[in-house]
Amino acid sequence: MGLDTQYTALGASLLRKQESEALVREGSLLGIISEHAYLKHSLVPRMEYGKLVDHVPDSYYDELEARLLAWDKLAFDLTRQNRWAP
Repeated sequence: MGLDTQYTALGASLLRKQESEALVREGSLLGIISEHAYLKHSLVPRMEYGKLVDHVPDSYYDELEARLLAWDKLAFDLTRQNRWAP
C-alpha cells in the first residue's frame, strides 16, 4: 500500500492459519490488508487495491471493501459511545 508516513493499525497476525486481516488508517484514508489482497479507501471512492497472491477474483475487492467500511463504522460508533475496550 506504500504507507510512507505514520499510520494506525488494528488486526491479528496475518501469519495465523485462519483468514485474518489488518486495518490501517493514514490520515483520512483507510486500508485493509488480507492474505490475498489489499484495498485503500477514502470513504468516497476506492483509492487503490491490488493482489498479494495469484487468482484473486474481482468480487473479492467488493467483499474487502464491505468489511473495511463495516470495521470503520463499528470503530466510530464504539468510540462515539465511549464503549471501546481491549
